[in-house]
Amino acid sequence: MFKIKSENIVKEYKIEKWIIEYHIFIDIFMETGRIFGFLLMLIVGLLNNVIYFKLLLSIVTIFIPIYAKIMYNLEKGEENYGTKN
Repeated sequence: MFKIKSENIVKEYKIEKWIIEYHIFIDIFMETGRIFGFLLMLIVGLLNNVIYFKLLLSIVTIFIPIYAKIMYNLEKGEENYGTKN
């Protein structure tokens, strides 16, 4: 179906090493956050208590801007890394 190239794709497309590591780090960071969030929701759901649910929602509401700031800094960092040799 697909033609498999024998050349090194990283060299062919001039992909820098840090770009690949950067995207792997972001993917790991996001997936870990999702797993942690779903586990918290599962635990609160099993406890079946409205107070715990409201507490979880308030914690999530507080951490959303922090998460957004971290992701923004990571994206901004990618632009800064692109200017360095």
